[in-house]
Amino acid sequence: MPKSEKTKILFNASFVCAPEIEQEIVALAIRGGCIVELFSSLPEKKNEEEWIDCQAGVVLPGIVDAHFHLRNLGHVQRQADLHGALGLQDVTQRLYSYDSAHCTPWLLGRGWDQNLWPEQKFLGSDVLDALEIEKPIYLTRVDGHAAWVNSKALELAGINRETPDPLGGLILRDAQGEATGILIDTAMELVQAVMPTPSDEEIRHDFELACARCVRQGLSGVHDMGTSVQELAVLRAMAAAGELPLRVTSYLYGELDDLIPLLGVPVVREGLVRVVGVKLFVDGALGSWGAAFFEPYHDKPGVDGLILIAPEDLDRACQVIHRAGYQIAIHAIGDRAVSMALDAIGQAQDAECGSHRIEHAQVIRPKDRRRFVDLGAIASMQPCHAVSDMPWVGERLGAHRVSHAYTWQTLLQEGVPLALGSDAPVESENPWWGFYSAVNRQDAQCQPEDGWHGHERLSASQTLDGFTKGAAFAAGDEDLGVIALGMKADLTIVDRHPLEIEPAKLCDIQCLQTWVDGRCVFRAEL
Repeated sequence: MPKSEKTKILFNASFVCAPEIEQEIVALAIRGGCIVELFSSLPEKKNEEEWIDCQAGVVLPGIVDAHFHLRNLGHVQRQADLHGALGLQDVTQRLYSYDSAHCTPWLLGRGWDQNLWPEQKFLGSDVLDALEIEKPIYLTRVDGHAAWVNSKALELAGINRETPDPLGGLILRDAQGEATGILIDTAMELVQAVMPTPSDEEIRHDFELACARCVRQGLSGVHDMGTSVQELAVLRAMAAAGELPLRVTSYLYGELDDLIPLLGVPVVREGLVRVVGVKLFVDGALGSWGAAFFEPYHDKPGVDGLILIAPEDLDRACQVIHRAGYQIAIHAIGDRAVSMALDAIGQAQDAECGSHRIEHAQVIRPKDRRRFVDLGAIASMQPCHAVSDMPWVGERLGAHRVSHAYTWQTLLQEGVPLALGSDAPVESENPWWGFYSAVNRQDAQCQPEDGWHGHERLSASQTLDGFTKGAAFAAGDEDLGVIALGMKADLTIVDRHPLEIEPAKLCDIQCLQTWVDGRCVFRAEL
């Protein structure tokens, strides 16, 4: 037997197996990338086997982040980090520090959030123009749905008082009609169009950085929400060269006509890179008042969000994707956007019950929750968003509407399939912060005491399901998500049991080993 096909025996661990496996498992065997045997007592060692000590850890099904932006996670490592910046002085110091250490044609940054600033309002290009930085500046908001740019960037893009707002976008303007330097949603593309195009080498480097961070945290796979055609080619090349340590389930993003050739072949689930669907956008984000609602924002009367795609274009896209046998994954945050997404999925399925996805689904009208069940639609949600948003989202939505926000437990109880993720790099890629957020609905200081809208908390078991079985179901993977015979050997080994420890300690869990396709891709140094 070739060395690569040697049977591996994992032992000295607790194993969290599929519910139907009632006996206690003390070891398992892996061969050919799959789990081929489960042992209730240790077998005798054979010379042709490789025994792996799991260091008294807990072996879980591989943790999968069901909503991720893989290349972006790597790319932000090559930008000024503005996450958590508490005001202009903090932002300025970070920009100067980054610019002095990096020679780049543009100064890029990501992570700013005006909700953390004293006045909680957008700043403008004049503030960036005052910096002693003689290059175009492009700073992406934490949620990726707004950009803050200087005058050089506006000039390069040709944005002036005569420039119309694009469909689904907003160029914020002052009282004289001049662009302020804040671009919302599709208006960001006006500047992106004149920025340097990344090379394949840069994209590969971003993926390498991101994958290393993922497997170190215990992620065996991610659902990459918005893979471009160029990025897909790089990922496939990495996988073919044996350089991809992560299972990547891809949802493509781009002009539909450009994607149709890729949708012309059936879904192939072999290998570490699998294209299973297409990502579409209906609205923007809550943090930049871009999520689309039936009623105006409580804190911005007259503003009800942005629709990023014409309804007829959404309907056509959904029909093309569904007929090609691929999944529809629709970004929809506000209640109007969620309803519009459900309408489009329903029309595409034409009375069938499918398994398409609504991404985020942060605010859902009660009457639309039943429609998820009727359509077989999956709610792909990110627990950490509720914790990040809770200081301000009540004022943004108003008391009545916020009661329909981040309704994880209600959705589960009504029979809606739930898949959990992080939306990294919008939030931390650390899944254990996601676990903590889902189970506690509290910030890092364990506040509020009973959890924010605590009745919507998930149990630890429900959360584990959301990051394993739920993620597998959401992508149509029948050989992932549980530890059982014949399943793919994608495993996460951690230092304590997430179903047994105190909920406040969930974010302290550490990954000991990460396994993908029967191969150990990360081992912690003890």
